[in-house]
Amino acid sequence: MAKIFLGIALAVMLATAALGFLAMGNANKLQTTLKDSKQALTTAQSTLSIAKSDLKKSQEELTAAVAKADEATKEVATQKGQMDDLTKKITDATTAMEAKTAEVATLTKQIEDLMKKGGVPVAGGEDPVVAALKAELAKAQAEVAESKALIDSVTTQKKELGDKMASLEQYKKTREAGLQRQGITGRVLAVNGGWNFLVLSVGDKQGAVMNGTMIVLRGGEPIAKARITSVEASQSIADILPGSVRKGVTVQPGDTVVFEGTRAAAAQPAPGAQAGLPVR
Repeated sequence: MAKIFLGIALAVMLATAALGFLAMGNANKLQTTLKDSKQALTTAQSTLSIAKSDLKKSQEELTAAVAKADEATKEVATQKGQMDDLTKKITDATTAMEAKTAEVATLTKQIEDLMKKGGVPVAGGEDPVVAALKAELAKAQAEVAESKALIDSVTTQKKELGDKMASLEQYKKTREAGLQRQGITGRVLAVNGGWNFLVLSVGDKQGAVMNGTMIVLRGGEPIAKARITSVEASQSIADILPGSVRKGVTVQPGDTVVFEGTRAAAAQPAPGAQAGLPVR
């Protein structure tokens, strides 16, 4: 009888040891799984932090680009006002020159008529009437020359200002085109998981460009990035960038996409057309 109890006790002890060993193995597995989960969470948080930083930079670039476009618009308006002033100066100077030219012609004819008549003989000098007309003629001719010089000077200034305005207009168009691209917002229409690409609701009409980087958002939070590889009129195809997808998340139809923007375009300096031209 004692042997039977001893055998049972030994069996229970062996079973308990086996269960303990299994429990220890399970605990080790759980600890390993927990460690892997913590690492995955850390990686996901790091990816999310980088994506948030990129989105913030893009928003800052967009704000800066809007400000630069507004500055360009104001500068164009200012230079148009200067152009109008120069045009008026040319018109006024031309009118004055034409009047003086007519006066010169009249005086010249009067002098010629008097000379034909022989004038009034004056001892040791010229006919005072002719002399006075000649003096007036010389003054009128000088004023004509001055008006012509003013017209030439203002015309040169107007051309220089026109060239600067053309440059600024081109800069403004380029800036507005950049804003249009940076302002793109659309959504994911379809996802091809096998080939890792997306169909987006933005195309050439909305300003989508080849190689443009789009940030994929869900609930306002970035979850992935994609680079445009093909652009059509109202849609585009984009490849999901490796390593950009947040851990444990997959891009789905309906997710929002926004254009990331280009730092080179945002940093483009405005042309040197800020200073006004001196006007005589």
